[in-house]
Amino acid sequence: MPSTWDLVDQARRLMAVIEEDGGVLTEETEAALAAWVNASEDKIGACVMAARRFDTEAQLLKEEEERLYRRRKALDAARERCRGYAQFMLEELEQMGNEPKVKGPNYTAYLQTADSLTYPDDIAQWPLNWRKTVVSPDKQAASDAMRSGAEMPPGFEVVQKRSLRFR
Repeated sequence: MPSTWDLVDQARRLMAVIEEDGGVLTEETEAALAAWVNASEDKIGACVMAARRFDTEAQLLKEEEERLYRRRKALDAARERCRGYAQFMLEELEQMGNEPKVKGPNYTAYLQTADSLTYPDDIAQWPLNWRKTVVSPDKQAASDAMRSGAEMPPGFEVVQKRSLRFR
């Protein structure tokens, strides 16, 4: 019977195989996963350890995504701040009677005027042909009705599902 450490190490190696294929389950990585489980003395234990490893990796990636999102938003804000500084300086040039345009060795900056539409926040003030109506299913309401024992309309049915749990 393999030790917990052996299973954790094997799951790590399996994760490396998946990473080599770009982090997706290709036919080859699916085959490697199946072969690994089939070769294990403790097949359930192998599955549990691999699932835990994949959960951990997924959580790390989620945290990295969030970190990258925050970084991107900070960079977007810094870019807009720099654009605001440049626009302010060009507007000052214009107020002094100069053309609001500056040429540098690898850039040209100028003020451009464009039309923009402002509109009321209250949708009731919009013409009907400029409104959209979005209809979407309310799955939460359907689930609540099912749990309360309400009769399900045609096309809806309650099905039981079994799922794996482990601690």
